[in-house]
Amino acid sequence: MSQEDEDKDKLTLHLLDWIDAYAAVQEVITKRLADIIHLLSREKFHARGGGERLDVLLLDQRPHPATCKCTPNEKSLNASTDWPLSTNLLQHFSWSVIHESKESDLEEFCLSPTLKEARKMSHNLISLVLEAVNIQGEINHLLEILSQHLSESNEDRDDSFAKMEHTSH
Repeated sequence: MSQEDEDKDKLTLHLLDWIDAYAAVQEVITKRLADIIHLLSREKFHARGGGERLDVLLLDQRPHPATCKCTPNEKSLNASTDWPLSTNLLQHFSWSVIHESKESDLEEFCLSPTLKEARKMSHNLISLVLEAVNIQGEINHLLEILSQHLSESNEDRDDSFAKMEHTSH
């Protein structure tokens, strides 16, 4: 076996290793997405159209500091203290999610434990996707090198084939 053939074999094995790594990361990404969807499915969302915006109420299974706000009179609902009293108020007012603007606003905007977990998982998901992109870049690089080797060996084969035909005439 020539040195060139050994190099191609090494490149091919290296490429297969990267493909395995890519498949493993994709599997983790798929599982992470399934976990996030499962977590979010445990939350209850109620939406109602009203005027220029859609009012959304997020009801968690257990009391926690509210993620919702009463829009008609701008009275905030503190779920940890008002939750038993507030459930019958839900029919009479329009509620909307208070959107988080930055990390320092977490005292005012408290996510339910389920949503906090989903958020943490989504941050991990971003790093997994970036890892998959990096692996894909390495795979593309190796494929380029292999295609160059293959085109060079095809040219060599064509040259030797042409020489054989020329000497046979």
